Amino acid sequence: MVALRWGLEVSVVLLLLAVLVQDWRWRGVYWYLFPALALLALSSRLLTQPLLTVAIEFACSAGFLAVHLAAVAGYVWLRFRPATWQWQAYLGLGDILFWGCAALWFSPLVFVLYFFTSLLVSLAIVGLARLWQGTTGNTHIPLAGLQAGYMALLLVCSWIWPLPFLTEDGLLLLLL
Repeated sequence: MVALRWGLEVSVVLLLLAVLVQDWRWRGVYWYLFPALALLALSSRLLTQPLLTVAIEFACSAGFLAVHLAAVAGYVWLRFRPATWQWQAYLGLGDILFWGCAALWFSPLVFVLYFFTSLLVSLAIVGLARLWQGTTGNTHIPLAGLQAGYMALLLVCSWIWPLPFLTEDGLLLLLL
């Protein structure tokens, strides 16, 4: 059972690195990586938790994503007042699909922490890259790729050192 879980995690890390490279280099990710990531995440979670628990936790995380996307849509509408909202100009489909895959991997509390810290890390990396390379006309932020790279880094680090904030119990102990 341990070897199977480890094999699933290695496969997830490899897929996450593929998402990072594709999004950074080509500004797009092959669509079949997202179902593969979702299937691996679901398989890994089902090794340790019952299906009902995984489904309830995914529903909570998906609810958080729905609220987040509604807030982004509201902000864009209030700020720019577009006649028709072209969401692709502000957020890529790959970003949304990746968030769904990440929501399957983490419990709701850990997902919210991962979501916000990965946004901060992504913005810091893009800011540093633009300072280093100079400002260019390209305003695309490879968000799904950077968040995938951050998630891969967390998973690899968790193999070496125990990261208590990657489990809900550990995160609650750190917060209390």
